Amino acid sequence: MKKMFVLIGLLLKFGILSAQEQCIKDTLVLLENKIWRAQLPEGKQYSSEMEFRDAIWTHTFLYNGQAKTIETSYKICGDTIKTYDFKRYKILELSDSTLVIQYLPERLTIGVGAVKYINTINSPAKMRENENRLDSIWRKKDIWNKGVAKITGEPIKDLSSIESPRWAIWDYDLTKYYVSQMKYPEELLKKNVAGYSVVMFALDTLGLPRWNTILTTVQKEFDAEVIRLTEELPHCLPCRDKEGKRMECLYTVYVPFLPQHYRDRVKADSIQEEELKQMFVTWESPSRFQEGNPSAVTDYINERLTYNPQLLGNQKQARGIYTISIDSYGEVTEVNAMRSCGIPAWDDQVTDIIKTMPRWTPEVNYHGKGEYRSSVWTVSVVFKKDSLITQHKSFNEVHDYNWLIKTLSKSCKYPVRLQKKNQEGILRVAYEIDINGYIINPTIIYCDNRKLKKATLDAFKAVINLPTVLQARRDTLLFQFKLDTPTTPMHPRADVLIFGYSTCDVPVLMRYENLLIAHTNEKRLEVGVPVCYLNERGDTIIPYGKYRFCQTDTIRNIGFVYENESNAKIVCINVKGRKLFNVFKYDNGADYVREGLFRITDDKGLIGFADTLGNIIIKPQFKFAFPFENGKAKVTFSGESKEVPDSNGEKHYWDSSQWFYINKNGKIINNRRV
Repeated sequence: MKKMFVLIGLLLKFGILSAQEQCIKDTLVLLENKIWRAQLPEGKQYSSEMEFRDAIWTHTFLYNGQAKTIETSYKICGDTIKTYDFKRYKILELSDSTLVIQYLPERLTIGVGAVKYINTINSPAKMRENENRLDSIWRKKDIWNKGVAKITGEPIKDLSSIESPRWAIWDYDLTKYYVSQMKYPEELLKKNVAGYSVVMFALDTLGLPRWNTILTTVQKEFDAEVIRLTEELPHCLPCRDKEGKRMECLYTVYVPFLPQHYRDRVKADSIQEEELKQMFVTWESPSRFQEGNPSAVTDYINERLTYNPQLLGNQKQARGIYTISIDSYGEVTEVNAMRSCGIPAWDDQVTDIIKTMPRWTPEVNYHGKGEYRSSVWTVSVVFKKDSLITQHKSFNEVHDYNWLIKTLSKSCKYPVRLQKKNQEGILRVAYEIDINGYIINPTIIYCDNRKLKKATLDAFKAVINLPTVLQARRDTLLFQFKLDTPTTPMHPRADVLIFGYSTCDVPVLMRYENLLIAHTNEKRLEVGVPVCYLNERGDTIIPYGKYRFCQTDTIRNIGFVYENESNAKIVCINVKGRKLFNVFKYDNGADYVREGLFRITDDKGLIGFADTLGNIIIKPQFKFAFPFENGKAKVTFSGESKEVPDSNGEKHYWDSSQWFYINKNGKIINNRRV
């Protein structure tokens, strides 16, 4: 019976010690990450600052203007701080901002009171500075071989002999991935507990983590978050040996946990820099060959082509268009002749050359964690009779009308001298598309500021030598040059808008201000998660719950969101969060922008059109309406929606006997029914 009591007593004692050790650890971490300043009674001639770090209590005294620093080793046992000279201090109060200690003398002393240390210098800037200091100390102490190593664990002495693993957004610095994606353990964040973990994992030949282990850490809670992020790591471009063959490897990463840095990141809600185009965010960058030179693909093919020009017969030249499928590892997986040059042997030669091309840099999707994606390129190859092959630029997307507008908007420069003089202008340009899909003969047919003629015609240099999929015809485009402090209104039918501002000293394409950025506390920002909108300073403009979820990540002028109702409609909002109108739902989302306009609806379901600045161009009035194409839209005032036979109610079509066309002013074209 006595042995039983002894055993129970030992268990109780062990439990108390374990709990006490955990408390000591938490307290120690709190002290290490703070600098405390003493608040002493008035009339004293000195002040004191102290800092706890690495079991060293650094005391800085200021007496009669003279500073003196003393370092004392210490340890914490329960609520008592013990120093090497056997002095003891009792912790009376310890919070995020206040530390109160009392000296416990060995002999009874009357009038010994508590000294209160108030955290008066731990502003966010000071905390950031202190975290940077701690981070630099931890990095120096870290003995682990960070980065890539052989699968056997041996370090690779000459990194130039291999291709190191590379991630889509994070490149070779994977620490940025963990820092930008982590969710700080809530309790440790409240206590301002900083620390780090070092994780090692294996990468297989697909660039995916196979297993992971924590080599060293400060807090177990950090380990769980690091392991979670490692398991969710998107695939990388795998490690390759000097022959270019994929190989397994080990990878070691240092992951810092810094509370104030984490708060700064959450407030900014910035994973990577965003490139804006019109009102939407460009989340992808296209795949590229070699250094991304637009003509590199065609140059590579032309340098290896051998053919007999006499086979052209009476033709001056022949042109073939070929599609190249690039997988998410940058390797060519499939090549097809989209349009034959007319001589199969030449098509086969181009196909064989493309199949043996070196690896590409694959397409990158910047959303969330970032990932490599597969893509399809289209390249034009011209076979000429004089055996001199004209170098044509390749293109990685279909060169259609939307591409034309986007490219002209990007390449057109606002002259600096006109911005300084606050001069704006509108120009109409006529151009032709020949039978081969090339844009030719751009001519200015109207201009209210002749000084803008050169800049407008120069913009066509970016498109004039590229083959398109546009049909042969003659057409016009309206260019408008506007300042951020406009002197003229926005033209409702402008095709190409070039923005500038009068105080700049270099040409600009667009000036972005008053952004709203979608933010969520979920793992990733995607359709269906609760969302709020913050401005560039981190202020909440649209709170959680106002809208169900978003379809526009970043709002510059307008954005699309779902109402927080059972039968949710898609609505258009501006940068102040105000609803402008309902948006026509198409393909499970907001209607696509076609020729600068998209469809909207009123409460009765009638359809109209608005532009990308939120202006209603054609009021809702039509029963059914198709998007604009070549300057006209097919609409009707009457009709009904009918089910497509054998579609089980999943597909419908519009049936009407009163279809007609309208232009972008909403006027009927020739009053002609179709």
